[in-house]
Amino acid sequence: MNARRAGYVFGHDGHQMGTEPIEIWDAMIYSAARGMRRPVRQEDSSLARGSAMTTRRSRFTTTLLLLAVVAVVAAILEGGGRFLTRGREQNLMISPHLNWSDVQRFHPDLMWALKPNLDGVVQRVRTPEGTLDSSIETNALGLRNSPIGPKGDRLRILALGDSTTFGAGVNGDETWPAQLQKALDPEDAGLVEVINAGVSGYSAFQGLRYLELYGFDLVPDMVITCFGHNEWSDVLPTQIGDVEWTNSESASGFVLLIEDAIRGAARMIRPKPFGERHQRMTPGEFADTLVRMDDLCRLHGCTLVHLVWPYLSDLRKQPRGDQAGPRALIIGASMYNGTPTISLFDLVAEHSEALFFDEVHMTAEGCRLVADYVAARLGPPVTESLWGQTAERMVRWGEVFERRGDLSSAAGAYRQALQYDAENLPALVHLAEILNEQGDEQALVSVLAKLRELDPEGAYAEIEAHRSPPEG
Repeated sequence: MNARRAGYVFGHDGHQMGTEPIEIWDAMIYSAARGMRRPVRQEDSSLARGSAMTTRRSRFTTTLLLLAVVAVVAAILEGGGRFLTRGREQNLMISPHLNWSDVQRFHPDLMWALKPNLDGVVQRVRTPEGTLDSSIETNALGLRNSPIGPKGDRLRILALGDSTTFGAGVNGDETWPAQLQKALDPEDAGLVEVINAGVSGYSAFQGLRYLELYGFDLVPDMVITCFGHNEWSDVLPTQIGDVEWTNSESASGFVLLIEDAIRGAARMIRPKPFGERHQRMTPGEFADTLVRMDDLCRLHGCTLVHLVWPYLSDLRKQPRGDQAGPRALIIGASMYNGTPTISLFDLVAEHSEALFFDEVHMTAEGCRLVADYVAARLGPPVTESLWGQTAERMVRWGEVFERRGDLSSAAGAYRQALQYDAENLPALVHLAEILNEQGDEQALVSVLAKLRELDPEGAYAEIEAHRSPPEG
């Protein structure tokens, strides 16, 4: 029998106290314990549950309020950051009192850019005598240029610069890039296309950004730059330099505020060793930008040429001291990388003050003279620049120079083509024709020997038929 059910209860002296089974005692003890507990009434249980629900609801409401406060604060910081940033960005428009905002727009990567598809918008620039109006037209890419189609086999020159390249104060067909195309391809034979990517107020860094983001998509064979006028202006309303510019549309307003706060705290904790920034670019940043342009052009297989732009004061033999440094930096960066440079100082020395309508910008006639001067000096930069060229491209350059009557540069281009491809038939034919015209019999003999080997009954026979008899 189960001990629990059949056992007996004994006293402390070991005598038997009773014969009731243990389970009866258990039942009695359990009943007594139940009797001592006060029964829980239904209304008490309901109150307890209600209190718990109220507590949970209160906590939930508090959490929602906290989240709402955090969201509102975050929205205020985000909106405030974006408002302050956008406000500063809108102030980037230079000379708004001269209706520049009709021509330019804010650009998240370039700070500002020309508006696309402008048609006959009148732009007004200030001159010592008052104001000067010009008509502005832009293509779908926001360039002061005709629509740009497929490159084909044309040579393409990309002109980068500030208002001197953009052509402030002159019409679109009067800018020096537009007139350079006329000078290089006077018969409009489709040999050359010059694209004007100049924008008023641009610094060299903005030109570099344009080249990186958009310029190389146009597949230029040559890039001509003209900078050094705006880099030394006071810092922009953003209170940062050009090289510190970031695309604010890709960052939150809160992050922008934090960056401003950190930047301000850093200035307080550890002042800059050279003082606060006052110019859009430092001399070192300017030189580094020019060197970087050259590196990128080499990487993309095109030639870079720098223009050194003169001032009216140079023509008056009263050069401005604040321009000596930028010019030295352009020349120094060119020497560092071996970049061709064309200085326009000799040009202005030969002409009157009618070239300029203010201290910096040239008239339509001045731009024409610049274009002719540059066209006449592109020969050596092209024929001596070994990077990024091909035999076909050098033959094309030779044809351009030959049409201009620059036989020396043309012959140099054809010789350069033969360095890339010793059996390039067009280069041999063109070079033989030039040597025959110049009467260079010694050089002609070696070229004809190569032509006889490659095309004895065609090109060789034709040149021999028109060959000038040797002198003596």
